[in-house]
Formats: sequence, C-alpha cells, structure tokens
Amino acid sequence: MAGIIKAPFNFVPLPGNVFFPKWADQISQDIPFYDALSGTIHLTITAETPMFIGNGTDKACMAFASLPDGPGKRRYFIPATSIKGEVRTILEIMSFSKMRLDRSARFAQRDWKNRQLYTILNPNEQDNIKCGWLSLHEDADGNRTYLIKASPNPDYQKPFRINHKRIDELLNVTLFEDEFSSGSETGVDLSKDKPDGYDPKTAAYKYHLLKGAGIGPEALEGLVFKRDDGYKKSYRNNRVCAAAEGDEGFSGTIVLTGQPNKWDEPYMDPKDGRLKRDPSGGKFYEFVFPEPGDQAQEYTITEEKFAQFEFIYRNSGGNRDSDGGQSEWEFYMERLTSKKGLPVFFRTEGKEVMDFGMAYLYKLPYSRSPYTALPRDHRSDTRHDLAECIFGYVSDSGSLRGRVHFGSAFSDDAKPDGDVCLTLSSPKASYYPTYIRQDGQGGRTKQYATYNDGIPSGWKRYHVRREPWADDSTGITSEKLKTVIRPVKAGAHFTSDITFHNLRPEELGALLSALTFHNTEGCHHQLGQGKPYGYGKCTYKVELGTVYTVDTAKPASTANYYMARFEKEMDGFIMKYSKAGKDGKKNDWLNSEQMTALITMAHEEVGNGPGFRYMRLDMDKANEFQLAKDGMEYLPPVTELLHTAVHAASLAGELPEGER
Repeated sequence: MAGIIKAPFNFVPLPGNVFFPKWADQISQDIPFYDALSGTIHLTITAETPMFIGNGTDKACMAFASLPDGPGKRRYFIPATSIKGEVRTILEIMSFSKMRLDRSARFAQRDWKNRQLYTILNPNEQDNIKCGWLSLHEDADGNRTYLIKASPNPDYQKPFRINHKRIDELLNVTLFEDEFSSGSETGVDLSKDKPDGYDPKTAAYKYHLLKGAGIGPEALEGLVFKRDDGYKKSYRNNRVCAAAEGDEGFSGTIVLTGQPNKWDEPYMDPKDGRLKRDPSGGKFYEFVFPEPGDQAQEYTITEEKFAQFEFIYRNSGGNRDSDGGQSEWEFYMERLTSKKGLPVFFRTEGKEVMDFGMAYLYKLPYSRSPYTALPRDHRSDTRHDLAECIFGYVSDSGSLRGRVHFGSAFSDDAKPDGDVCLTLSSPKASYYPTYIRQDGQGGRTKQYATYNDGIPSGWKRYHVRREPWADDSTGITSEKLKTVIRPVKAGAHFTSDITFHNLRPEELGALLSALTFHNTEGCHHQLGQGKPYGYGKCTYKVELGTVYTVDTAKPASTANYYMARFEKEMDGFIMKYSKAGKDGKKNDWLNSEQMTALITMAHEEVGNGPGFRYMRLDMDKANEFQLAKDGMEYLPPVTELLHTAVHAASLAGELPEGER
C-alpha cells in the first residue's frame, strides 16, 4: 500500500449509467400521480461530536447559527439548506443520479516533472510562445471583445529577456539587486514577509516597489533595446539591454513577472569564458515585449477562453492579506482595461489562440474540464435523474419546482462549546492523483490518468471519526487560512419537519433511504464545517408522519415498504446495465460499488492517525503532494483502504408477495 498519499476524505465512484425515471416527464405540481403520496417526515438530529454551522456574520470568531430567543438568549438552529444539501447528495449517490459540477470550471497544470502532460517544457514548444497585450473592448451595447495585440513582425512576437542588474542600471537604482539577490542583507524574505500586505512573489509586488521609489509603470514603456552581448546565452540570442543614443534597436516595454526565489550572482566560467549562474538559483531575468505599433497583429480571445483564464488565475495565489495590498487578480484586471493592456504569453494554432497565461511557462489548461470529463449520461440536459425529479431543477431544457420542503432544525438544549482553531482548507480538485480515478494496485499506478483522459473519482465524502481533533499537521502557517469556530457541544438535539407533495412510492422510498442509509444501523450523517477534523458527526431519527394518498380508502404503508419499492426499482436498473461476474451472477443494487462505498464510509469510524489527515504542503520541509506524485501514488478506494466493506440489508421482504 502506498505510504505518502492520504486524505481525510475518499470518494463514492461515479456510475457509468445514470438512472432516468420513466415518469420524469409526467411530473406536475397540480395533477397528482395515481399513486401519489403527500405528508410529513419528522426529523431529529443528534450531534455526536461538537457541531459548527456558521452564522456568516462574526468574522473574528465564527459563531453557530442562532436567532434571538428572549433577553440575552439565543436559539441555535441548523438551516434547512444545510440539511437539504446533505440529504440530496446522499440521494444522488443512492439513486445513481448525475453528478453536478460547475460547467465553467477548467483546471490547469504546471507539472514540471511530467513532460508528457506539461508539453510546454519541450524546447520546440517554447519556440512557439509569443507575447502580446490582452485588452478588453466594450461597445455601447455592452458587447465585450477580448483582443491580444502583438508585433506585426514575426521576429518580434517572441519575448526578449533583460536581467535585474540591467534594469537597475537603466533606472539608476539598485532596487532589484537589493531586494532579490541572495547576497543582499536588506531584501525581502519571499517565503515569510508580506510587505504592505503584498505577496512578494507576485508581479504586483515588484510594481509596488517601483512605485515606492517614485517610478511609475510608464518608466518601463516605450524604451529602445539592443542585443546584450555581455549576457548573451550560447543557446539563445534573446538577451537585451537599453540601447544608447544612436544604437540600432527596437522599441519595447519591460514586463515584470513573479519571483519564486532569490538569485545568485552570475560567474565567469573559466572553460568557455561565458557568464553562467547556478541552475538552482532564483529568477534573474524579466521580460521585454516589443511594441505592437499601429499595424499590430490582432488575435481574438473567445468569452469561453477568457472565462477559463479567469477561473485559473483569480484564486491561484497572490491574494492580498487582510491588512491591505492589491491582489494579483485585481492587478491583472486593472491592466486589462488600461490603454496598453495586460501583458500575456500565448501560443497559436493558425490564427487561433490555443492558450495563454501570465508567465513564460504558464499554466496549461487541461483539454477537458471536470464537467466534460464526466461519463456521457452525467452530461445530459434533456433527461432528468431521480434527484432532479424530487428536488427540482433549472436547465436549458426547462425547469421543475421541487416536491420536498425541508424546514430548519431548531434546538432547545444546544450549548456553546469552547473555541477551536482549524485550517478550513482542502486540496484543489486539480490534484489528479486524488480527484481522478486511477487504475493500479496497492495505491500505486504505472501511468496517471488526468483530466485530459480520465474521469472524476466521484462524490467526495469525509471519513467519520471516532472523535474530533484540532491538531494542524498540514504545514500551513498562514493565519489567514485558519479559522476560529465556536461549535455547540455534542449531545445537542435539533428537530425539523420535512414535507413532501405528490411523490411516487419509489421517490418517497429514495428520500427515506437517504435519511436512514436504507435503514442501516450504525451509520452517521455529517453536517457543517470541520468535517475533516471530525466535527459535525450526527445521527438522524426519522419518523414517518401522516401520509395522504389519492385513494383515501387505501391506507398508507410503512417507511420500510417505501424503501423496499425504491430498492426494487434500483435493482431493476442495475440488472439492466451490470455485467455478470465470474460466477455468472450480477451484483444487485445493495452490492454495487457505489452503495458499498457510501455505506462503508458512513458506518466505519476511523481514528485520528496520520493516514486520514491532509498531506503536508511545507516547501521548507516536505511537499507531500509532489512526493506522492514522484512515487506514482493515488488514493485507493475506501473498501481497499479500510480493508472492509459494509452493505445495507435488503428490505425486499417488506413487499407483499405480488410486488416482489
């Protein structure tokens, strides 16, 4: 079994085929089904560990959601949306419904060690990287057009390089050497300092430094450059410096980008007499973009490509701290609407822009988004699954109001617990060893699947813990990523009613199965924040209230009967699509990998050992995310990880002989 990769969560795998009820197009709010059911479910939620659901107002210490209840008193409650969202996800899994994903999400990668994936590392590909200025144009009707303008001369569509010492000479300062050379005693600590609220590894910080020295961005524009023989590289003749009066050169603008670490002083190689630098040293060069001029070559950027760019860069780091400073995205958008535009690097295919970014070796978008990586059934707009039929939907093909209403759950005995400081963050879904389903054994694979060719791992579920913990072993030291919460104590009871209208017996059975894990003892629900640390573990007590039928002469049945009807419906669906095993038998619904993973994760409680915590992202000590990739590790399925599988018991015996 792999030894580095770990997580406080796992996944319920996606089904290849989605269950689309045959009655999906017959649902009406006004015309009941012949077997329609309406009524109430009484729900009691018991917190087994401290639970926290924020009120969204107190930033200093996030308090539990509550309402005034007399002088100096508060009544705690769980919002209906929290309960509904949790139950809907379970119902989606149980009913083999579609996985709902943000269609605009598009991940990108800069995987330096995977040249097959990060193709831009290929020197031939780098020769195709161009530079230009991205700008936004909006007409009187509000129509937006995004354009990249580059030099009309192909030889000047590629970026040139200028080093920090040459920039200091040009500006008559020692700013870049003092701030970014490893030999300086006054420079910023790139890993710890946040001067004026800026992340010092961003381009925005460099421009901020210049502004502090009385040098505006216009001082870097419209300059004349020539080839720099003093820093010429043997393999690339693109180093430049400021041209003296009368020198032949070209007009360009210095473009500053991020600074990953400090640079070391270049040295003269005695073997060939050329200047060289330690390859482990930091960034020594910035870029020079030739001016496009009046006859600029223009490339149109589609709204879709710009939306992808925004998704990748808006929250990619460099955000300002609470004490001020300009975020990197704000800096980008400010330049996007300026007269010159935002400097970008890009590649083309014919006259079309393939991709673009903010660094020379920029983040490459995957060829598929998480949504387009889903199996085909999950991307259907015209066919509606059971969860959509019950909870409603809004789509291009129409809309449907839900037929189930959740009420907020109020407590009469909840009491505040002590404050807890947690890191409420999570690995990004772009981390394919975890979020893309892999093929291998023992948590290791020979070849990673990615968003380019794989499918998402499934519905993310947190392991149920025996008890909560608050030890931060993630390696994250930034205080802005930590949150102080004030949960309520374990043992609190919350009560609510769920009302339903015009549900078919199978639909009511699905709702009851989601609330009770198909009547499986020992299973736990999870609500609120802090689930990775064991907070919010709870149980649901479900009582079916009065149920009204269309035929008033026919009495309503038991909860187990309705769940059995749902089980029968799903068994029929599974038998239609599943393949027989070596023994010639097909798995039924209860033994499917989806139901097995869900019930196992809800039932099996884990301890607080290192195998169920977040991996460390500590650049000074251990980047376990990269180490796991180096070892070709992936997150094993939950039954393999826990060495057990828990199955819900069949309720088929609750059906009369004639209905089995």
